[in-house]
Amino acid sequence: MRDLLATGDKAAAEKIKARFTLSNALAAGKIIKPSNCSQCGKIRKLAAHHEDYSKGLEVKWLCYKCHANL
Repeated sequence: MRDLLATGDKAAAEKIKARFTLSNALAAGKIIKPSNCSQCGKIRKLAAHHEDYSKGLEVKWLCYKCHANL
């Protein structure tokens, strides 16, 4: 992340920071990953979708099919 900040790519650095923040919260049990997609409701492997990377813990849990359709 330090390298990205040095290159001035703030958008990429913010994206990585959001992923890191979410990953730590999941590991600490502060956030529980659901089993159902929040869009279609199917039980599948889910991905976290950040609408705003500055809000690292605010995510929509979407299956890969729904996530690809955004």
